[in-house]
Amino acid sequence: MPRLHKHVIDRYLARPDAELDLHGLSRKQAGQEFARFIDEAEIRNWKTVRVIVGKGWNSPDGKAVLRDFIEEKTSEYGYSSKTAKMNEGGEGALIITLY
Repeated sequence: MPRLHKHVIDRYLARPDAELDLHGLSRKQAGQEFARFIDEAEIRNWKTVRVIVGKGWNSPDGKAVLRDFIEEKTSEYGYSSKTAKMNEGGEGALIITLY
């Protein structure tokens, strides 16, 4: 059986356990979906998740409305978030660490 290259293993291990796509939702809808998603993440003992918040291109003022909101909610749950790498969604996604 051939051995996997280290970069392939590292990429696999770095993948989030799950993903939630919120872009296009209102703050209220996004808050409800995010709460359900985090509850499920805690039950399933997920370590990291990706939340797609969008870049705000379709917002009336062209500014992302969900990014700051979800970052605030993440903090309220006691978790940390960071902007996803370009190959993970870039500015339109957050990686949330749950442990």
